[in-house]
Amino acid sequence: RQRVYKLEDERHNVTDRRKALEKAFEWGDRIPIGIFYQEKRPTYRDNLPQIKDDPLTKLTTEDIDIIPLLRRMK
Repeated sequence: RQRVYKLEDERHNVTDRRKALEKAFEWGDRIPIGIFYQEKRPTYRDNLPQIKDDPLTKLTTEDIDIIPLLRRMK
């Protein structure tokens, strides 16, 4: 427990991927804990406008015609 230190106490830059990897392999006299790397980007759901307001389970499928899609797949 004496060897463990928090990365945020040392003002670790969580946007530096290379430095995060170096810290991940750091072991011995000192062992880092905390957030090693963080990247802000859209979630999977953010990239799907059809489920922006409602989950897929709430959407209706009655008015969807898949015949053209099936024909293209022949």
